[in-house]
Amino acid sequence: MTNTGSTGDGGTSVTGVSGSGLFCGVQAATLTNSKTPTPPSGARLTLLATALTQLQADAMGAIVVAVYITTLFVVAEVVFRTWSLPVEYTRKGTHVGAGLIVFAFPWLLEHTLTVAILAMSFGGILLGGRITGLLSSIHNVERRTSGAYYYPLAVLGVWLLSHGDPLLFCVPLAIMAIADTGAAIVGQRDRKSVV
Repeated sequence: MTNTGSTGDGGTSVTGVSGSGLFCGVQAATLTNSKTPTPPSGARLTLLATALTQLQADAMGAIVVAVYITTLFVVAEVVFRTWSLPVEYTRKGTHVGAGLIVFAFPWLLEHTLTVAILAMSFGGILLGGRITGLLSSIHNVERRTSGAYYYPLAVLGVWLLSHGDPLLFCVPLAIMAIADTGAAIVGQRDRKSVV
């Protein structure tokens, strides 16, 4: 049996549970109708309005990025299927090509929300391309790799760490997009000549 008393503000204070000797000291608005407090609807509306304002401010930059990267994927796929180029060429081409537009993020985009949505969208496209086979110009490599999925996540991570600062954002991406690609090409060429 629970011992209760009035708190004076309309609530009830639980002071103990008889039979177990357990002291609770819990104060609730009401024991019969306790609800989890929710943020006021005004706060949720303000948060939603802020998000929509951020997306609207970045809309033109996001459209430029989306059109550029989608075009890059389509061109790589057409070239791969039409001229039967080695997948490493089309894969590295999209790697560097995507890096070129990503370098422009600090000048095209202002808000982390937009970068996160773009990263998740293109990550989803890459995953869908792997499942459906529609992006074989990127995924049809002989080795096992997940680099294509990490690329958008790396872009988002660098954006978060750099806070959109152009220098802090572009230097790591230059290493990822250009230096990494060059090292991979040299490594593959040297491996063939040694083996």
